[in-house]
Amino acid sequence: MEPNLKRIAIQENLAELRLESFRIMLLITAVVGWLWLSWALWPQDSYTIFYSDTWVVSSLLVIVSVVCFIIMRWHAYAAIYLFIGGLLAAITASIWMLNTLSLSYLYIVPVVFSSLLFSQLGLISTATIAGFATLSVRVALPEL
Repeated sequence: MEPNLKRIAIQENLAELRLESFRIMLLITAVVGWLWLSWALWPQDSYTIFYSDTWVVSSLLVIVSVVCFIIMRWHAYAAIYLFIGGLLAAITASIWMLNTLSLSYLYIVPVVFSSLLFSQLGLISTATIAGFATLSVRVALPEL
C-alpha cells in the first residue's frame, strides 16, 4: 500500500509544479505581449500611424494570458489548452502579417511549453499542429 501512496504523492507534486510553471509562463507571456503591444502602438512622427500593424497579435497574447490566469483557478487544463492554442494562433498570425516564414522558428516556444505542461501525447499534438501550421503558411504564401 505504501508504494501507491508514494506514487500519488509524486503525481500531486508534479501537478503542483506544472501549475506553478504555468503561472510563470503566463506572467512571462503577458509581459512580452505587453511590451510588444506598447512598441506596436507607439506613434510615429506623424502621430497618426502606429509603428506596426502587429498590435492585433500582441493584444491577442495579452488577452489570452489574462483570460488563462483568470480561469486557471477553476479549470487548469482548459487554461493550459487555451494558452497553447493562443500561442500557436499568435505565431501563425504574426507570420501572416509580417510575411516572413523565418518567424516559424517561434513555434518552438509552444512546443517547449507543452513539453512542460502536457504529457507526451500533448507534446506530440502541439508539435504536429505547429508543423501543419508552418506547412499551411508555406503553401498559402509561396512567395515567402
